[in-house]
Amino acid sequence: MINAVNGELGYMDLLQGANAIAEFCRQCGLPMTTKKVFHWREAGKLPIGKVGNHLIASKSAIRQFLADAATTMPHPKRRR
Repeated sequence: MINAVNGELGYMDLLQGANAIAEFCRQCGLPMTTKKVFHWREAGKLPIGKVGNHLIASKSAIRQFLADAATTMPHPKRRR
């Protein structure tokens, strides 16, 4: 059953469409636009897939991706 408000499947954490993916990313703190979703997918910057002509993503996969990115960020160099 698809939630018409945000394009999510009610029984899964699946996001369908660039608008739903962008909105979820904004909720996670990323300044995301629908256009950026397409660019970031092509660049491999987010775990976004495609089924036919539709972009899909998993909320949990995006959360994990962001958590991994946050923990692997290089430490800033200290100035002396």
